[in-house]
Amino acid sequence: MNTATKVLLSVLLIIVIVTPIHAQSPEVTNGLNYLTTTQNPDGSWGEEDCAVIYTPLCQ
Repeated sequence: MNTATKVLLSVLLIIVIVTPIHAQSPEVTNGLNYLTTTQNPDGSWGEEDCAVIYTPLCQ
């Protein structure tokens, strides 16, 4: 086996091993798409006119 064949096989092996690691499930992709489409221009989510959020913990 010559050097070029070894390099090619090594690259193919790396691609086969690494590709599934970076693949996202459709659920994750759909969730990220939802978040980016519902995000306000200032980077927040929710009502745009609400400057302060009140919770039972901060009264």
